Amino acid sequence: MIVIFRPALEEAGLEEEIEKVSGLIKNDGTVTEINRWGTKSLSYEIAKERNGIYVLFRFQSEPSVLPELRRELQLDEHVLRQRIVLSAAGEQASAEEVPDTGDKGGDEKN
Repeated sequence: MIVIFRPALEEAGLEEEIEKVSGLIKNDGTVTEINRWGTKSLSYEIAKERNGIYVLFRFQSEPSVLPELRRELQLDEHVLRQRIVLSAAGEQASAEEVPDTGDKGGDEKN
């Protein structure tokens, strides 16, 4: 799952949000990896923000947990966007396997 947080979060606030999301997952699942990707430009403005702090959460849980997790993240004022991607059993790609295209998002003027 990728979660994009508001860029105005200080380090302590970001850590608190990461713990909050981890806690939601740990209620009915297991967090296997948390990878901070840092601040990146968004492709388009979301809630008047041009940048966001990207954090990758890898976890295992039952599919029935996902609707409640989505709902909680949508209600969190510090979360700009979240995307849950399901993987096949045993499949696990690491962030290092994704090639960097050099595209930082946004338009060419920024």
